[in-house]
Amino acid sequence: MKQLDPKFSAITAFDQIMQAALEAGSSDVHVEPFETGLHIRFRVDGQLIPAFQTKPEHKDSIVARIKILSNLDIAEKRRPQDGRIRYKTQAKEIDLRVSVIPVYFGEKVVIRILDPSGRHLDFASLGFPDHHIKTIQESLSASNGLILVTGPTGSGKSTTLYTALQYLNKPDRNILTIEDPVEYHIAGINQSAANEEIGYTFAHALRSFLRQDPNIIMVGEIRDLETAEIAIRASLTGHLVLSTLHTNDAPATLSRLLDMGVENYLLISTLRLIVSQRLVRILCPACKKKAENPSPLAEHFLSLNQSFLPERKSWQISEPVGCESCRHTGYKSRTVVTQLLPITESVRNLMIKNGNPSEFGTYLDSIGEHNLFVAGLNAIVSGRTTIEEVVREAM
Repeated sequence: MKQLDPKFSAITAFDQIMQAALEAGSSDVHVEPFETGLHIRFRVDGQLIPAFQTKPEHKDSIVARIKILSNLDIAEKRRPQDGRIRYKTQAKEIDLRVSVIPVYFGEKVVIRILDPSGRHLDFASLGFPDHHIKTIQESLSASNGLILVTGPTGSGKSTTLYTALQYLNKPDRNILTIEDPVEYHIAGINQSAANEEIGYTFAHALRSFLRQDPNIIMVGEIRDLETAEIAIRASLTGHLVLSTLHTNDAPATLSRLLDMGVENYLLISTLRLIVSQRLVRILCPACKKKAENPSPLAEHFLSLNQSFLPERKSWQISEPVGCESCRHTGYKSRTVVTQLLPITESVRNLMIKNGNPSEFGTYLDSIGEHNLFVAGLNAIVSGRTTIEEVVREAM
């Protein structure tokens, strides 16, 4: 880790940290106090990497500088605090979301970097294959129903929802969102932030939204039965509703909703599409090289699943090298691996008879919509990522 500028001031130190974070393409900056000083790490392409270290006597002043910019109480060091910074660089302004919590050696700060200039995305740029883009856009063209994006925290669900909202954003549509918090502002869309301290929950917001004449509603996350039922009711009454859920794959989403207490007949009537996804790092195009002999781990899994993959002679398996462009990691940026469950008549029939997840998995295999791990293996044989990434994120 580098030491910050020896001519130390909290103002220049914070600017140095943010400039380096932006140059690295970081999504988050972690400012962590230890006995030896502040340790500062950047999250780049999902991985935390060490960046800077300060002297012990500089800990409090840097944290105080961040809290002042965030309009937080610098005297309060016993409770968590949240704030925002509108940070100006030479080229643009970016939003920073700040979270501060008390820890043993002081206060830990995490800064989420929200760069609006990077939000004009489409499904292809996220890594969705053409046939998935077609299915998603067909579902988004519906006037009502429920579309869910699922996966663990950090799997890119919010980015996919924002991309869908940008696709849907037209002057003749009233689009409302309830988020916790609002990460990116989209011109032409009415975005609202949940605030549980005053009782403005997802469920409360949804009830109010239905009196606002919406065409499309986005709910940041379905966390409980009440939110699920109101979202479903909205989709039944002529609204297109988009939301997220934490599940492992597309078939497990149905089980999760039923376990939550949602009636099966309501899911049959309203669900249109479930998108399950993960994020894997992409091999750096500037330095990756062809793998002459795939690793034993890669060969094992590719051989086991060869029937789900293109012909072996077309494989373009590559491996990381490392260069200045990728900060010597061998990877640059990330892509989604996805599994889609379109709610067709066949799926509804399985739902009617309360089919278990394995039956839905068998159905998906029959239509060539295999699991997330197989989607990851396809990314390997196309030369975009590695077996280590797929095993860690999609297995």
